[in-house]
Amino acid sequence: MNKKWIAIFLSFVVALGAAFSVFAENETTETSQSSTSQSQEDSDEADSKKEQKPKDFSSITAPNAIVMDLQSGYILFEKNSTKQAYPGDLVKMMTALLVVERCDMNDIVTVSQTVLDTIDVYQHSTIELEVGEQASVQDLLYAMLLPSADDAAVALAEHVAGSEAAFVELMNQKAQELGMEHTRFVNASGIFDENQVSTAQDMAILSRAVLNNDLLAKAVSTP
Repeated sequence: MNKKWIAIFLSFVVALGAAFSVFAENETTETSQSSTSQSQEDSDEADSKKEQKPKDFSSITAPNAIVMDLQSGYILFEKNSTKQAYPGDLVKMMTALLVVERCDMNDIVTVSQTVLDTIDVYQHSTIELEVGEQASVQDLLYAMLLPSADDAAVALAEHVAGSEAAFVELMNQKAQELGMEHTRFVNASGIFDENQVSTAQDMAILSRAVLNNDLLAKAVSTP
């Protein structure tokens, strides 16, 4: 193997950070420093090209939209992202966040008559809970997030705060804490109400909080 290929091989090893000292023993300090310097330059150049590469969001046709980096919160794309609209079932993300913050997943929830009075089985998404039925917080949480069960959302809200109205107050308090400046919640399920509004940007903020919670990240990624 000639010197050129030895140098390339060493640079590759340095870039991976693997077993560098084993190979460095047979090289001079000058060669080692040169390889490290070249590897860093290559890495910086690759990062620069990555940052400069244009991102194509032309496929996003929603009237209100945002693309936000999960870890940093950096906004990559937005369109009418602060315009208020009806959030629908995305409301359940806030319900879920409060539930995991305030409950043990093994807690048992008893379904009240109020839950059935609130939810219309012919118009809303349900798992057909019955009065007096008992289920764990975790089971109801998954029912709310996966088949989007409205009755599970209301049952969880009552379990956490005693009533859905009291739970909604907690939802709005949490929204303020997260910096969701253009959001107002009026129920825990996302059932349409003209007074319940949010924005793409606020929902992205909420989504980050949900996905950075290990329990919720696991739940929403469940097939």
